[in-house]
Amino acid sequence: MAWSQAYLTNVGKQLQASVMANELKLHIEEIWLGDGNVTNVETANNLGSKKLKLQIAGITQDNTECLVRFRISNESIQSPIVMREIGFYARDKRGQLILYSIMKDGDPSTLPVANGQAIYRQNMNVAFGFSNAQQVTCNVTLHEGMNEQQVDAKITTHNNNESAHNLDGYAGGAAIPSNIRNWNDLTKPGIYECNAGVLGWSNAPSSSKIYPYGQIHVTKTDGNVITQTFYSHGQGKAIKQASRTFYVAWGAWQYFGDWDNTITGIAKHNEGINVTKGDATELVKLITNNKSDSNTLLAPTLSVVKALIGEVNVDVTSLLKSKGVRYDFSNENAWYICFGEAFGGLIIQGGTQLAGEQKTSDPQNIDRTTNNVTFPIAFKRTCAYISYSISLSDRSIFWGNSSANCFTRKVTNERLNYEVHSNYVGMLTSDSKIKWCCIGV
Repeated sequence: MAWSQAYLTNVGKQLQASVMANELKLHIEEIWLGDGNVTNVETANNLGSKKLKLQIAGITQDNTECLVRFRISNESIQSPIVMREIGFYARDKRGQLILYSIMKDGDPSTLPVANGQAIYRQNMNVAFGFSNAQQVTCNVTLHEGMNEQQVDAKITTHNNNESAHNLDGYAGGAAIPSNIRNWNDLTKPGIYECNAGVLGWSNAPSSSKIYPYGQIHVTKTDGNVITQTFYSHGQGKAIKQASRTFYVAWGAWQYFGDWDNTITGIAKHNEGINVTKGDATELVKLITNNKSDSNTLLAPTLSVVKALIGEVNVDVTSLLKSKGVRYDFSNENAWYICFGEAFGGLIIQGGTQLAGEQKTSDPQNIDRTTNNVTFPIAFKRTCAYISYSISLSDRSIFWGNSSANCFTRKVTNERLNYEVHSNYVGMLTSDSKIKWCCIGV
């Protein structure tokens, strides 16, 4: 539970101003518990959901403050109540009952139904400040066999009694009965001192996970659910806790607060962070300043990145050769370039060759010469394209409709067989040339 201070509503502020001006007395007439959630306290005229009218125990006053005492109890409720809000109601100058002030709980607990079990009671005090606290009164609604003064005296005596609820017997921890040598037999509720020998008994918690000295807390419900909790402590170290529960049968020990694995410190390091678990410190390496570091999961420093970039010197020629790129342009009569695997093995090659001199003197008979070309580099699959051009000499003779052409006769992956012919005597001479180009893969 985390109750806020009491906040005045707008009408409550008006009433408080009247009280401080001695126009009337403030009389707290009713206090209500609710499970609603008032979003705006100042404009509220009622609780979000009124559930239980609380018992007012009384009021204590001095010159500037009055302490209103009231009680929350489950004696009369029929269903559980989530305790989210408490409202204080008083009469204004017109005699109307108004919502004077509100308290809210941001972490509410639930008021259970008694159902024949122990009665739940919680006494609460709320202080209100005034220039003249004697102007405040309350409707006392606490119904017990004693008057208000007697109740206050009993509460004071109880609170000052060190042996109340037998706490004096538990403060230092009681000795474990001498006839017990098995943790399963330690079922009587209480707080017991524990030493190293007790960890040697049957069904004890693991001695490797806790310290040998501490206190054993045993609790038991009306339903016979038993819980053993061992709080062990080492010199200057945090408590380690082990706990188990009996319900029909004993459950396994559960361990909490392992000091050796508890992070007690984190510090900056030039290669990451230093993490201290218990008393031991280890480096959690995240960064490397060594360019030769074999751990590829580490992040490099800027200096390492600059060093690595500065050492980059790519040999483009070697890189292309490693991918199958080859070429030779040294011979104009037979040149080639192979682009390698990155371009699907594309090959472009060509050259120059003498066409062959024309022999016939009959212009009506087309003269033909044939020649073979062996490719500088063989195609692996096919020659997809071939082109020719004929370079005639200055001694060639032309007429208006004369022409010279070159045709492919046969092509393989290694060579080309072509035919040159003209339709006029003297067009092809001994120095006429054929230029060819082939593309393929």
